[in-house]
Amino acid sequence: MTPIFFLEQLPSVLKKAFSFGERHILGCVLCSGKGFVCELCGRMPPIYPFHLEDISQCRHCFNVFHRACSDKLPRLNCPRCERKEARNLNWHISNVRCRRERRAMLSDEDSGGEEEFKDAKSAKEEEDVPLAPT
Repeated sequence: MTPIFFLEQLPSVLKKAFSFGERHILGCVLCSGKGFVCELCGRMPPIYPFHLEDISQCRHCFNVFHRACSDKLPRLNCPRCERKEARNLNWHISNVRCRRERRAMLSDEDSGGEEEFKDAKSAKEEEDVPLAPT
């Protein structure tokens, strides 16, 4: 087969391969479960990233939406990215709170230990002080 002949047949071979893969994915129970539900509208059936003319995809997390849904809401961020950002923010907030609580506990233990030491020392000193004769 010459390269020119192969190049002429390439589009039809690719179309056949695509339709074979699409039929399999849409018909296979395991593969069809890998589809996405549009988080903007929530409509079924699932959408797939290989339906390029019907979908829009997030540049950061690769979540898939109906093109019509994403065109209607151009200013909204991707819901999945917003959830991830909120989780990260909550993690940072809780991490800072834990650090503050830990520092407070350590400083309480340190100061509490010193007070106990001072109290014990003053009690010892009181015991050592001789009583004045009466």
